Amino acid sequence: LDSIKYIKRQYPDSILYSDTHSFNALHGASGALNIPVLKYLIKWHLERNPDGRGGLYEMNDSGITAIDTLLDTQEDITTMLIWLRRHGLLTSRDVERWLLIHRAGHSSSINT
Repeated sequence: LDSIKYIKRQYPDSILYSDTHSFNALHGASGALNIPVLKYLIKWHLERNPDGRGGLYEMNDSGITAIDTLLDTQEDITTMLIWLRRHGLLTSRDVERWLLIHRAGHSSSINT
C-alpha cells in the first residue's frame, strides 16, 4: 500500500489510466483480492473522477469490469459488497443492470 501511496503522490491522475485493452488498476486489484488495496484504489479513483463510480464498471476490451473480476471468486466478499453499497457504489439497479447475480452465480462463494 505504501508503494501505491507514493505513486498517487507522484502521479495523481495515474489511477485513471487504462491500457490499450481498457484494463485499469482496479481490474488487477480486484483479481488479487487485496481488499485494503482495492478500497484505496476505489477511493483514489473517486477523488480524481467523482462521477466514475470508482472505476468498478469500466468495461475492458474483453467485456469484463472490475466488479465482475471481484465477483469471480470462491472467497466470501460480502464485507466488500456491503462496503461498496454503503459508499453508493453498488445499488439494486447495478445488480439488475450489470446482471451481477448471474455473473456471480457460477463461481462466487455461496455467501456472496
